[in-house]
Amino acid sequence: MKLLSTTALCLLSSVAIHNALAQDGDVWVPNVWYGLERTTLDTAASTLRIPCVKFEDENGDLVAGYGPAFALNLQVIGDTLRLVGPSLELSELPQSCLDTLTLSNDGNFVNYTTSSAELDSDRLANAKHYYSLDLSADISTGGEIAFIANSVTDRFYTSPVYNGESFLNVAGVAPLTRDFIYDDDYINEALGLMYADLTVFEAGRTTVECGYVDNDNVLEVVEIIGSNTRYRLKSSLTTADNGKQFSISCPVFNHDLNRLELVINIVTWNVFLE
Repeated sequence: MKLLSTTALCLLSSVAIHNALAQDGDVWVPNVWYGLERTTLDTAASTLRIPCVKFEDENGDLVAGYGPAFALNLQVIGDTLRLVGPSLELSELPQSCLDTLTLSNDGNFVNYTTSSAELDSDRLANAKHYYSLDLSADISTGGEIAFIANSVTDRFYTSPVYNGESFLNVAGVAPLTRDFIYDDDYINEALGLMYADLTVFEAGRTTVECGYVDNDNVLEVVEIIGSNTRYRLKSSLTTADNGKQFSISCPVFNHDLNRLELVINIVTWNVFLE
């Protein structure tokens, strides 16, 4: 991650930007984006905190000579949002990067878009209130960059809902004796149930992953065949371990909002040894 001066990012155009990008050396810059999962309006500072924005050209390709993404701050001043420091150039493009900054082919304009901005004051009172922003700035003069709003819309987001069943089983007695094997067959069944009974209300990149959770440390690995890890109850378990549990847990994650939506324990096994 390379630290940039404010002056550097106030010249987001052609040769000027390339010459301006410089290391800030020992200058300490506060991490004003700490803990942000998406672009957030800091109401106290009247500043839009952008933790990650992909920098690309009109063809959707990364702009040569620069990092693939930046962390920026846009301060609301009148009817404009002015680029202010601190700013960071990112050496890699995180999967969690939600926003896009597009440089026009002639190098005279930049366009910023996001569909996941929020107000910091909404986090508790309205945790699912999101804004879509389309901003543009003329950078042909090489001076301060001030964005104007082309469009601003908002929506209230509805999280996915799981309407299916969860199951409780006993491990250690027939038919699930202590040598019974727990492997990907159960995980695949759990995924099938999640996809069959999960209702998603907003189109986007929502994923479901399922896996074994063994917080009580009652399972041991028998073998690994390809990507299939096979487990059984530990041979060291005794009746003193009765009541301990393991489960198959299925987190649901929205990659368009960087939101962990819900975690469903599809199957939970209680250990019971005689």
